[in-house]
Amino acid sequence: MKISFLSMDQEQNKTYFVSDAVVNQNTYIFADNSTEDVFIHLTVEKEDVYINRQGEIKMSMHFREGMILPASYKNSLGLEFEFEILCTKLTILDKKILIWYDMLIKDCATSSFKIAINILK
Repeated sequence: MKISFLSMDQEQNKTYFVSDAVVNQNTYIFADNSTEDVFIHLTVEKEDVYINRQGEIKMSMHFREGMILPASYKNSLGLEFEFEILCTKLTILDKKILIWYDMLIKDCATSSFKIAINILK
């Protein structure tokens, strides 16, 4: 199985890759081909999506439409911070996930992102 992953910010900066994936119940595990030594654990539930990056970068994000939820980032160089995510749109289909969100630091929107994930066979 393969996963295509596209992330784009409000300035149209894109990160796109296709990666081999394994699935364990409702979690897809695949290499983050945009950086070395990082794997993404994508967990899909009825109304929630969790994206956890593990490896040289550790990042935890939880998405639920209309909700502001805590998130965190830490890299191997020592950069570490907490932030929040306001998920403005979440669409969970059989083979596609669309996430629109704002990254909030101290209640102020710093960046807006769109993520499109396709589960390929």
